[in-house]
Amino acid sequence: MAGTVALLTALLFRTVGTAQPSFSWEFASGVFVNAIERLANNDLLLSSGGNGYSTQNAPLIRMAPDGTVVWARWMPARSQGKVRELPNGDLLVLMSVDTSAFGQQPVVLRFDANGNFLQGTYFDLGIVAGGFQRTILTDQGRLVSMFIEFNDFYGLFSVDANGTNAWCRRYAMPNHPGSWGAIAPGPAGSIMLFYQNENGHLLFRKVGFSGQTQVERTYSFSGFQHARPLDVARVTSDRWAVLLKVFDPDVLEPAVVMFVDADGEVVSTHGYDHATTDFEVANYSRLYAMGGGRVLLSYTSDDPVHASCIFDTTGQVLAPLPLDTTLLGYSDILVNDTTSAYLMGCSNGTITLRTLDTVPGACEEVFTLTHVPKSAVSTLTSYPQQTIVPTAIPYTPVVTVPNTTLTPHCFSVAIDEPRTMPALVVFPDPVFGGLIEVRGLPAEQRALYILDVSGRVVATPAVAPDGKVDVSALRPGWYTVTSGDRRSSARFIRL
Repeated sequence: MAGTVALLTALLFRTVGTAQPSFSWEFASGVFVNAIERLANNDLLLSSGGNGYSTQNAPLIRMAPDGTVVWARWMPARSQGKVRELPNGDLLVLMSVDTSAFGQQPVVLRFDANGNFLQGTYFDLGIVAGGFQRTILTDQGRLVSMFIEFNDFYGLFSVDANGTNAWCRRYAMPNHPGSWGAIAPGPAGSIMLFYQNENGHLLFRKVGFSGQTQVERTYSFSGFQHARPLDVARVTSDRWAVLLKVFDPDVLEPAVVMFVDADGEVVSTHGYDHATTDFEVANYSRLYAMGGGRVLLSYTSDDPVHASCIFDTTGQVLAPLPLDTTLLGYSDILVNDTTSAYLMGCSNGTITLRTLDTVPGACEEVFTLTHVPKSAVSTLTSYPQQTIVPTAIPYTPVVTVPNTTLTPHCFSVAIDEPRTMPALVVFPDPVFGGLIEVRGLPAEQRALYILDVSGRVVATPAVAPDGKVDVSALRPGWYTVTSGDRRSSARFIRL
């Protein structure tokens, strides 16, 4: 019976093989990309809109399904949000820029299908808008972005399908230092907003398509109180999954997923932990709905190295997905259907796209999570809101065209052919002195790459016959040591 279940699981979650070639692109002028989506003609659109990371260079890159760069554009911006494709093929981009004494303010840009800039509008909110963190597209076609001014308020900004008819709401809520927020499309054009108060407690606000508040809740959990909302995904027509990061030191499951209904009421709550590693979800961990009640969780260990798993609405882990240990930067996942998805990684100016599969291949590791049922309850609450009237001002960005170079990736060949990955071991770990010993390196591999946590190669030391490597020049911190063929790696901390 167990063998039958394992076989069915493998068949259920196998990917599409070579339907999507794996590739890497290097952008000479540097790039930060963490969002990928599919356009109407199956082209891929990449941007820096996944989690509102602040940057001075917002990219917009259109790729053909085979990975060919159709066009790429660079724009000065603090963060870039969701991109909406209009019926005529134009692209509407909601982003934020520093063009005001009030700090970051929203800007809507319009490009045609060939990447030509058409028009732009800057919206002065007249408030210190702070960090724009997430942007979504509602089921009625409005772009909505969430922003936070630390220790002061949360807010939502929205425009319609033409980049006009803007509204803005501010919610006076002293928030927890280092707080985070998450939004997702709700029913009938509404927005599901999860955020924190000054005590680190989780709050919910359901906002209608025109900005009116419909429902508010406060959550309490059994065994912990401080929960940072990282992401929200609509799993079924009446279920939303909320990814939480728990800070209470006595809680063994730092990742919690709470299922709620359309009004934010708790359906079930689930904790996740890893048995052997210092598992930690980071602020850019994400949830993705795969259809059929399945959810893909993309999380990180403390290095950070991306890993993920698939679970259902009961919280049970269905399958761990081994992910690329060379993609140390931020990433996004593009779901194809209930059985396949692509991983997009960006590190040190290099963008990589490859398929996900349950079978480990080159440069991959598997992290299996343990599911622990938890409990939570909610109570109805009410907090004030303030209406902000945005001032629309014409805006023309400086748009540049970067150079691109196609480079090989360790998973570029025979993507659907499982391969063994020799394991490297670094001894000692933690590293206190200047020498480490790398064990498990093939005899023909006498060169290594050492990468920092951002994925940047910081050293290419030779390996002595006894396996010793000099790391005395490295600063304290986490590093990844990778074989010369990039097919095996290990991580260590230099103290």
